Amino acid sequence: MRKSSNLSGRGGAEIEILLVDDGSSDGTLRTASEIAALDSRVRVIALPQNVGTLAARIAGVQESRGEFVLFLDSDDVLPKHAVAAYLRALRGESDVDIVFANRITHSANAQKITRNFAHLAAPCALFGTQIFAEVFATKTWHSPRWTQTGKLYTRAILLQAIAFLRETWGEIPHGIANFEDALLSFAVLQFAQKALVIDEVCYEYLWRNRDEKVRTLLYPNGDLRYGVRMIELMSSLANAQKVRDSALFRHASALVQHLKWFYYAGLRHGDVFLALDSTNKASIFPIYLRAVASSMRYGKRGRAVARMLLFMISLGRIRR
Repeated sequence: MRKSSNLSGRGGAEIEILLVDDGSSDGTLRTASEIAALDSRVRVIALPQNVGTLAARIAGVQESRGEFVLFLDSDDVLPKHAVAAYLRALRGESDVDIVFANRITHSANAQKITRNFAHLAAPCALFGTQIFAEVFATKTWHSPRWTQTGKLYTRAILLQAIAFLRETWGEIPHGIANFEDALLSFAVLQFAQKALVIDEVCYEYLWRNRDEKVRTLLYPNGDLRYGVRMIELMSSLANAQKVRDSALFRHASALVQHLKWFYYAGLRHGDVFLALDSTNKASIFPIYLRAVASSMRYGKRGRAVARMLLFMISLGRIRR
């Protein structure tokens, strides 16, 4: 079940809660409908099939009615003070597209507060290309800056981003299994002109076992095509004419290069690199050597050379 909270008004804010049921089969839809019957602020959006987080969130945004949108994943918690904190930050401000807050992560062993922009003196404002550069900074790639949760968006900028995705892809893809947040954030930040950073915890994130997350989200059924597909979608956004004509192009290109390295340079078998260079013609070199050679553009060249030498010395028996 996907949830988004939509806010309207800045004084006594009216809150609309959209429960997006992403094709569940466990009784979630029935429970959501019972809740909606008890509270007129709650609406249920039942998707006929499982479409994945990206498409489900977009469905919620399009059905929303208010001025602002908050996202809440089904296994996380929105603190009671969160809505008020975001609206306080907007007092006296104009033309704000996004408000970034901090989050607390709950794991089996500890709780940790993550400050999205610890190097900045919050509260503060970010403008234009500075927003994209900060959110997608390669040195802090593993941060929650580019996720949709823990942030307040204007509905208007989300609709602009959705239109950009449709214009670039033709339709919103279903079944994106990993880093779907990065795809939507990439689109949103093409249009963001002003963002606020506040020093308050406005989201509670439940951290599952890392091995479980990697197994179920990044490589479902051991299939690396999900990662390849995500890279292709991100590359298409970075190369869209709208981006190429903007001041963000350099940042967008750097992001895609870093993402390629993040996914593929450390894999045991390098054949998946071919998906990154599908326009290349056939080569006399074995597939594995071409794959590893292509990874040299993304970092750790010494390791790539060692892998190629091991492959050749072993007559193709060693692939790691």
